[in-house]
Amino acid sequence: MVLFGQLIEQYDFEASGREDSGLGRWVVMVFRGENGITTRIVCGYNPCYNRKKQSKTSSYQQARRYYITKEKDLTCPRKRFRDDLINQLVQWREEGDRLIVCLDAINEDIYSKEIGRQLTAADGLGMNEVVGEYTGSKLGATYFRGTKPIDGVWATNDLQVVGACVMPAGYGIGDHRLFVVDFRIDSMVGVTPPKIVRLAARRLNTKIPHVAEKYQAILEAKMVEHKLNSRLIDAERNGRSMEEIRKTVNGVDKDSKQYMIHAESKCRKIKSGRIPFSPEASVWIRRRQVYESLLRRLDGKIRNRSNLRRSSAQRCGISNPLKLSRREIHQRIEICEEKCKYFERHGHRYRRKHLRNRLAVARQNGNKTAEEKIMAIIQREKERSFWRRMNFAMSKRTGRSVTMVQRETSDGGLEEARTQEEVEHMVWDEIHGKRFYLAEQAPVCKGRLRGDFGYMANTSAAKEVLAGEYDFPLDGHQGTKDIFDEVARIRSIVPENSVSTDLRRPAWKEKWRGSSEKTSSSLSGLHFGHYIAGASSEVISHHHALKATICLKRGFSIDRWKGGMTCILEKLPGCCLVTKLRAILLMEADYNAKNKIIYGVRMMDNARLHKLMQEEIYSEQGRTAEDGALAKILFYDLVRQTR
Repeated sequence: MVLFGQLIEQYDFEASGREDSGLGRWVVMVFRGENGITTRIVCGYNPCYNRKKQSKTSSYQQARRYYITKEKDLTCPRKRFRDDLINQLVQWREEGDRLIVCLDAINEDIYSKEIGRQLTAADGLGMNEVVGEYTGSKLGATYFRGTKPIDGVWATNDLQVVGACVMPAGYGIGDHRLFVVDFRIDSMVGVTPPKIVRLAARRLNTKIPHVAEKYQAILEAKMVEHKLNSRLIDAERNGRSMEEIRKTVNGVDKDSKQYMIHAESKCRKIKSGRIPFSPEASVWIRRRQVYESLLRRLDGKIRNRSNLRRSSAQRCGISNPLKLSRREIHQRIEICEEKCKYFERHGHRYRRKHLRNRLAVARQNGNKTAEEKIMAIIQREKERSFWRRMNFAMSKRTGRSVTMVQRETSDGGLEEARTQEEVEHMVWDEIHGKRFYLAEQAPVCKGRLRGDFGYMANTSAAKEVLAGEYDFPLDGHQGTKDIFDEVARIRSIVPENSVSTDLRRPAWKEKWRGSSEKTSSSLSGLHFGHYIAGASSEVISHHHALKATICLKRGFSIDRWKGGMTCILEKLPGCCLVTKLRAILLMEADYNAKNKIIYGVRMMDNARLHKLMQEEIYSEQGRTAEDGALAKILFYDLVRQTR
């Protein structure tokens, strides 16, 4: 069975699969919807009876050998299929599941024989044969040389059918007639299935040189026109109060955000990529566009006939386009759509041919730059195609989008949250509330210590701790006292203000030039690509570094830095317990960069400078986990040899 479209989000990977015997008698897809609704689609094949002398490799004989050798059972495989399937369906029905059963080639009349009667029995499963029920007449022969219906689709009464038919023989794949049944989605997975909104592709891609250059040019012009850097410098030098400086920097940040998003929207046009580009494919794409423009002209929406005539004759080879009737235009559009579908399936072959031709032309002309770029495109597309197929076949099964979260109640049950407000409250209560307030349980946040240090630890008591002069309470926690003593010892080694908080352009550029553009961040939409592209510009990089420096020097955060986006991901496919989900808080990209430069680079370098970083600490740039593992092995070897 193949699934695509909206129902993928309700598909339960773990519960779906084949039946337990391993004979492939039937497979099942499971969908989990709202209010505990579960729907199972079962597709099965009942083997034809045949004698051993006639065929030793038929599915009937294979099943018979399996039952005899593995289970010592002489029952007919057809009877075993019927009994096992009905028992399984009854069990699922007793659990409250909704069922759709599709049986192919059961090789007996679905109305008069046993399996059809058991599926539709009023005192049993009580299912309906959906095509006959919907059309009001029984099915005819479903095999192209048959005389009776041997295939069918059955559904329980709680599933609503809004359309059903059987196509003529030869319409689908194989020699059996094709069934088309339309079920209402709300009857399968709930009243209002949640809609998963996919992220739009980023227009700004720094791997495309002209895109980054255009982005820089647009953003630089906006920054110079509106004097963003001058406004920041003026606020730092002439600001009368902290609140005034903060307000000015926030205003500049809001303006720069708008200009950055505007520059990204104008840096390139995004095409769907559904059809790989080649000269052969582009002809039919342009022709279809011209024909659609001709239809718009007939509707009175386009009046410039010269442009239509020029684009039709010169670019697409369409003669006398303005004399075509509406019917002729529609016929030609249908031909263009067929050609586009062909290139959608086979366009990669023409794409490779086109790139090889361009490479040959570049080599013939001696253009080394073009040759290198074309070779890079060929290699990149080849690797992408290879790893896409490899990951599809070999990668771990990933979880679906989380549409609800659950938590365990005191009585052992499960409480579900489905609406946005309910999900946010449950995630906060179970994850963020505990994560952000866990430090409140520390001894330093209780009693007299809390009063001395407050929430930010920016009181005189904090300075006394650094100087080693703080009068620790007699009833205080010994572990906290040891930490205070260690803080005073480190301060005696590391001088005050030995780490610079000035972020200059070179440091800012160096940070972003080595960053990965694919990294997710920023609720505001200012992703890594903005700062990577801006690192090549003196004006843009100076603006970002200056803004971060003012915030560090003055000790405040801009409003954009105060928000984050929590991403909820499944650790185990199908498990929605909030304690089993992976919660990742994405902060603003420039906020993270500023913290990493100050705390992850400069403070760590300062600790190494004063011999505070132990040699066995391998969490630093240029070292890997293998280095630490090797050092441990060598250490143990030396210990054993020196005993």
